[in-house]
Amino acid sequence: MSGVLVVAEARRGELRDVSLELITAALALKADAGGRVAVALIDHQPDRLADRLSVDGVDEVLLVATPTEHFEAHVAGQALSELIAAESPSLVLLGFTIDSLGFAPAVAAKGGLGFASDAIGVRWDGGPVVSRGAYGDKLVSELEFPGKETVLVMLRAGGFEPAAAGGSPSTRTVELSLDGVAKTEHL
Repeated sequence: MSGVLVVAEARRGELRDVSLELITAALALKADAGGRVAVALIDHQPDRLADRLSVDGVDEVLLVATPTEHFEAHVAGQALSELIAAESPSLVLLGFTIDSLGFAPAVAAKGGLGFASDAIGVRWDGGPVVSRGAYGDKLVSELEFPGKETVLVMLRAGGFEPAAAGGSPSTRTVELSLDGVAKTEHL
């Protein structure tokens, strides 16, 4: 695929605001990243939120149904690993949220991907260049990822305007085998 894969996030049947911020960040990089922007939603019933992800400039919405009603880090991690293998994005954007923290670092480590968390910005200069706070946000550091085909970045919420709905990207249901992945009991 090259380009950017955004991992949208839902909680209790509602799309989380950070998802639309991630789309804005991805669309700002689209031309320079040299590919397309795909948005993936990994959820028990992802089709119920697909229309909220229809943003002008998004090329495709990928819907991944999970076997469990509630968020499960192992399931989300397995789904993301399989999506990265299938789609080959240059950049994967996730929110710096408690849910993503439960699986994104492990996906990056297992896959040998470039990785940055708590990022405040990302730009493209021959590859992703990530800005993040240092020394209690008194300084800003920039990270580059030479030699990494895919870089996973967790962006801090509130840094981008939420994208407005209104586009008509294609929607594809992605069938993944997630039934055998470890599950946690939710009370």
